[in-house]
Amino acid sequence: MYYASKQTAPVAEQPVLRATGPDHVYAALRDEILLGRLPPETRVIEVELGRRFGLSSTPIREALQRLGYRGLAARHVARGVSVRSLSARDVRDIYELRCLLEPCALHASIGSLTKHQVAAIGRSLAQAGAALRSGDMLRLSALNARFHIAILEGAPNQLLIQWIETLGDLRRLIAIREWTTRDGAEREHREHLAIHARIVDREPEEASRLLLEHIKASAITPAELATGPRLRR
Repeated sequence: MYYASKQTAPVAEQPVLRATGPDHVYAALRDEILLGRLPPETRVIEVELGRRFGLSSTPIREALQRLGYRGLAARHVARGVSVRSLSARDVRDIYELRCLLEPCALHASIGSLTKHQVAAIGRSLAQAGAALRSGDMLRLSALNARFHIAILEGAPNQLLIQWIETLGDLRRLIAIREWTTRDGAEREHREHLAIHARIVDREPEEASRLLLEHIKASAITPAELATGPRLRR
């Protein structure tokens, strides 16, 4: 087996997957973390990952470093690498930053978004609706994350956008648990559609207000984050 959790029984050994490099390892582990298949505090063992993916230690370590940079994994002196467990303060800080940064960026973005960009956001929302209906939660999560970045592409302050993008996976990690504990996926999609409608009408004040309400409505407690059921792919 390639990982073990101190909270759960060891997970059955995975078949060897031939990979082209760290990108594949990173993507596979990232998906498993976001889907809850690797719960918080699960240890991730480099040697066993190497066997699973058929790779040497160098690309495995690179993939784990990338997970750490995205806030999904942490390295401990005694325990090695494990899936990050968000504290109550982490969750509070993430939502506080989102409430401060995203509505401000959206307000600045709307006037500069092209018709092509606005239409592309609409098409992406249609794809998100299809993913929701089919139960493809991983694709829905990716499309929702893309929505939150796409609506800000017109903002002139690129440093602000970079700050928001660094929260991307942590936002997904929280949101995907909120869906399972509160059936929140349908609500989130409806709110995205409402925000897009205000963008189409070029109403920055209303769009920003809806986005702020949307972020606040998606707030989840650390207990829900830790105990939410796992999602199907």
